[in-house]
Amino acid sequence: MAPARHLKMFALLTACVFVLAACGDDGDGILGGLVNNEPATCPLTGVEAPDESVLERRVLSVKIENSPEARPQIGLAEADVIYEQEAEGGITRFNVLYHCNDAERIGPIRSARPVDPAILSQYGDPLFVHAGSVDAVIKDVDAAGIEAINCNFEVDTCPRDPNFEAPHDIFTSSDALRDAGKETGAPPEPVFTFEDEVPQAGRRGRELNLYFSGVANVFWRYRANQGGYLRFHDETPHDLEDGEQVTAANVVVMLVERLETRINDSAGNPVPSFEVVGAGDALVFRDGRLFQGRWERDSEEDVTRLVDRQGNEIPLKPGTTWVELFPTDAPQAPVF
Repeated sequence: MAPARHLKMFALLTACVFVLAACGDDGDGILGGLVNNEPATCPLTGVEAPDESVLERRVLSVKIENSPEARPQIGLAEADVIYEQEAEGGITRFNVLYHCNDAERIGPIRSARPVDPAILSQYGDPLFVHAGSVDAVIKDVDAAGIEAINCNFEVDTCPRDPNFEAPHDIFTSSDALRDAGKETGAPPEPVFTFEDEVPQAGRRGRELNLYFSGVANVFWRYRANQGGYLRFHDETPHDLEDGEQVTAANVVVMLVERLETRINDSAGNPVPSFEVVGAGDALVFRDGRLFQGRWERDSEEDVTRLVDRQGNEIPLKPGTTWVELFPTDAPQAPVF
């Protein structure tokens, strides 16, 4: 009798599958999960999502400083994508994007910069977290329709750590930020494309030097045994608070035009912005290989595409990507 019951159950399940198919399941519902059995991947990294529910949440964007006094930072290792751009006075600053992963501690958090709204407009409806800025930048963030948390006024969400000196003392967590957001926010669409297989084209690309200035001389060095690129300032490893060195699966260099803003910092240094809409030369480092091409973005509503000289998209390795916004008028061109 047991075999007969098994046959009846199999027939019933088979009939249910055909009924679901007849009802028009398009591969995204229950039938799609049963038939395709494909793991959900994070749109900004191309890696398997820790849980499918995280795919529906918005991006968190946190402005983290990179002056020598601010190191070691914390929370960079959990990011999906990190942008680095020159701030002023030769220092650089990070725009750190979290989507699939969470970080228990993030910081130190500093002020926004003029290029941030244009970067973020391609990432769904992000929540932008910073520690203030000049009025012109705040107005640009508002005009872009980006919800923001100013940590200077949200001390419960971004408390100051008494073990650090101001202004390098503001920290938070991804959970605290998601709880503080007033909107739900749409999740991001994929910005870059990802493939495990390394493209055939390209050349050896195991080291990159980006000389922003004497106080921001960045090196990326490929280490196959660690699966990616390690970051250095001059010859000093860029370590985080837990002692782990900053690493990336991909390093993307976008050569961008510097824009004057008529904004100065408190020391009188001009605060630049950068043109991230349009097109320019690009360098893509992955798996110890370098792919030279272009970045293209038709408008702020579009995402940035990385293409080779023939117009074909350059796929990234699944994992964390650092995007280096490197000025075309920098004192020294990228060395690789």
